Amino acid sequence: MLAVAEAATRLPLSEDAQADLAGARNVLGDEAFVAAEWVAATINAFNRVSILSQHPVRSRDDAGKLLR
Repeated sequence: MLAVAEAATRLPLSEDAQADLAGARNVLGDEAFVAAEWVAATINAFNRVSILSQHPVRSRDDAGKLLR
């Protein structure tokens, strides 16, 4: 799954990334592989829109809890 997420984030694909994707498809199977691609693409799209909107990021502590 991590190989799929990294490939969706870092374009164009390197030869190593292409090999990682082929391995991921072999391990996951077509259905899970395509689902992983869609999840990665959706998260990336959301993150890009979020960055472009320049909304303020709320601070969190070391445990991930929102600070006030």
